[in-house]
Amino acid sequence: MVNPYLYDLLGVDTEATAEEIKEAYHDLAKEHHPDAGGDTENFKKVSLAYAVLKDAKSRKRYDLEGTFDGQNQDDVLTFLATARLSALMDELVRKNVSKVDKLLEFDLIEAVKNLANGVVAQCGSKVQIIKKAIEGMGKVKGCYEHKGVGKNVVNFVMDNQIATLRADMAQNEREIQIAKKVISILDSYEFHAGF
Repeated sequence: MVNPYLYDLLGVDTEATAEEIKEAYHDLAKEHHPDAGGDTENFKKVSLAYAVLKDAKSRKRYDLEGTFDGQNQDDVLTFLATARLSALMDELVRKNVSKVDKLLEFDLIEAVKNLANGVVAQCGSKVQIIKKAIEGMGKVKGCYEHKGVGKNVVNFVMDNQIATLRADMAQNEREIQIAKKVISILDSYEFHAGF
């Protein structure tokens, strides 16, 4: 599964063409450029997303692994966690925007931490299930001996399934890292009701 965060920053689908990505970036760069009165942080995020997605090699790596060349992995994790945090908080605020008084009493930070902890638990369970499935596939693969000529179809199918499972496991492990980083970021905040 492709991590959608960089695509979301540009407002494009994960299947967007290079031209669509370029057009989206140019529109957003004009809107967010600091010289045009835009927000510097948003401009940096949009620029980073475009820098990764405009290059076919770095886009492929991002799509497969959720990482990209030339970036410190902690910076990438912080970037992805910040994007996730922003989306989660935005969703919670939108749900409660008509009840501003409620927001004064509602610990938004604790709510997002709970969501992030839920992601850690859910993805952790998935990783364990996937590990067992990979181990099982390896055992099944060992049960078949190919005596014929040509490609070993059983091994080919099993290897493809194992590769798919490993990609799913990597995505879930990445989600855990992002959720833990969200929690880490939020640990530096303290809520004071009705302040």
